[in-house]
Amino acid sequence: MISMDSQETLKARANGRSGEPQQHVDGVRYIARPDVVAGPEDWPPVWFALAQHQWTSLVLVPAHAGISVLAVARALADAGRTYNEPALALIEAERVAPNRVQGIVAELQDRSALDQRTIVAVASPLEDNSAVPIVRACDVAVLVVPLGDTTLDAARRTLAVVGRGAFLGAITVSAT
Repeated sequence: MISMDSQETLKARANGRSGEPQQHVDGVRYIARPDVVAGPEDWPPVWFALAQHQWTSLVLVPAHAGISVLAVARALADAGRTYNEPALALIEAERVAPNRVQGIVAELQDRSALDQRTIVAVASPLEDNSAVPIVRACDVAVLVVPLGDTTLDAARRTLAVVGRGAFLGAITVSAT
C-alpha cells in the first residue's frame, strides 16, 4: 500500500528509504506493496486480493509508456489457475492492431456471459490507442507501477486517459 508523491519519492521507496506508505494516489488504492510482489510465490496473495472483487475481466495497465505488463499478467493468471480458477484466460493485447480490437472486446463479452474470468495485458494507453477501448471494455483495471521508473505525471495521465473510475487499484513492481 504505497502512494506516488513524486518521482523522487518513488525512487526513495524503491531503494528502501521511506517511512510508512500512504494508501492511494489520486483515489486509486494500492493492492500490493513492492516488497510483497518479489517472486512467483508472492503472487497468490495479490490474486486473492483481486479475486475477492466482482469482475469477469480485469486489465493490467502500465503506469507509463515503454513497459510491458505481460509478466505480471502471466504471474496473476498462474496464481489464479492454481487457486480455484482453472478456466481463467489470459489475453495478450499489447500492441494490438486497431482492426483486432473488436474481436478482443467480443471475446471478453463471450467469456463474461459464461461467467469466466479473463486477465488482459495491454500496452500503455499513452502510446497505444488500441489499449483504450480494450481497457474500457473490461470490468476493472489495475495500474501496474514500476517503482523508481514511474513519474507521478505519467501515472496521472494514464488514469485520465482511461478514466479514473475504471481502476480497482494498483500493483507496484520493481523496475526492470
